Amino acid sequence: MKKFSSFRVYTLFTFLVITCLSGLVLKPYFILTDNPSQRVRYVLGGFNFEHSLTAIFICLIVYLLLEFFEGGFKDEK
Repeated sequence: MKKFSSFRVYTLFTFLVITCLSGLVLKPYFILTDNPSQRVRYVLGGFNFEHSLTAIFICLIVYLLLEFFEGGFKDEK
């Protein structure tokens, strides 16, 4: 049975987090106050599945490239 390397576990976990975060939609709400730091509030506006799907494909391509070159290049010593 093939052992899981820490590289694979960390990479897949990171890509899972990136995929979930890429789908979140934050909407700004502007509030009229005297304090400039409190004028904009961001509220969770839903989940965009298309962005999440795009992130899955990008992460899959990056993962396959990293997996392919995990042994290193031929010219490396």
